[in-house]
Amino acid sequence: MHDSDHPGKNFHEASKYRYDPGFVEPPPSEWPEEWKTTYYKSYPRFEAHPLPHPHTDTNLATLLSARKSERQHTKKGLDLQTLSNLLFCACGEVPASEKKNRRVYASGGARYPLETYVILRRSSDDALTPGVYHYNVQNHTLEYLWSEKAAQPPLFTNEWGEDADAIVVLTAIFRRSTAKYGERGYRFVYFDAGAILQNLYLFAAEHETVKVTGCSGTNDDIIEALLRLNTDYESLVLTALIGS
Repeated sequence: MHDSDHPGKNFHEASKYRYDPGFVEPPPSEWPEEWKTTYYKSYPRFEAHPLPHPHTDTNLATLLSARKSERQHTKKGLDLQTLSNLLFCACGEVPASEKKNRRVYASGGARYPLETYVILRRSSDDALTPGVYHYNVQNHTLEYLWSEKAAQPPLFTNEWGEDADAIVVLTAIFRRSTAKYGERGYRFVYFDAGAILQNLYLFAAEHETVKVTGCSGTNDDIIEALLRLNTDYESLVLTALIGS
């Protein structure tokens, strides 16, 4: 429903994908050239100052060079330690002082509007049962919510999205940001999500057995129903496919 007082909310709702059983994603061979072209902007009439060659042998530069999306999974499942390490490095907490912690990613105004869920499809050990989990960042625990329905519409608009061992789902409780920043708080929510996604990619770049792909081709309404979200309060922002 359109809300004239909250354009940020209107944008978020209008940009959702909702399940359409007749939708077929076009194959790359049918993409228009504009979809496949990388564009650059320059100012050729102005003076350009060459920069020194960057140091590409640092740990961070090496990880950034290795960062990539990988969709081909072995389907062997994830073990509990790997999942623990991945969640901590993506969005966990570290001590900031004797009395306060901070997250491992930057957040506008330290409002931390994002929540993290894991839809576990395959586990390589007996420590975790496949199902839907919530990551409790304060206690660094996975809270088992319920099993995933066997017969439900697909979560993704593409077939390869269903092959992952786990799906990390980031949702936003927008009020945490908008209470302080108004409509601009929506921007901060998306900044946070991008920071977490990059952390996931860098983790995978450092661990050869982990593969990550950020995925925007989601049937948002199906995932939100699976998580049983009150979408007036909390809504899907981003998903990442995790595999081995």
